[in-house]
Amino acid sequence: MRNRRSPDECDRLNEFVVLFHDAGYDSFAILPEAFSCFAEDSDHADDQCCDAYEGCDVVHVYEGHDVNDAYADYADPTINAAIRRLNE
Repeated sequence: MRNRRSPDECDRLNEFVVLFHDAGYDSFAILPEAFSCFAEDSDHADDQCCDAYEGCDVVHVYEGHDVNDAYADYADPTINAAIRRLNE
């Protein structure tokens, strides 16, 4: 049986996209795989990905729901953070 969270606990969860390479990945692979989840923070999201894909290598954790944005942030986090600030 899964642990159920109270409504208050769910309100504290944020959406994350975790980019990772599966265990034993080909070093020539260009893009990591994406794992989406709700978590308290980036460490919690990292832990959830590692629980789901045992032995994986997490390469980036992005707070948000858009996988494309996560890949863009992974490619160049400095430029993309500046663009997000301009769009706020």
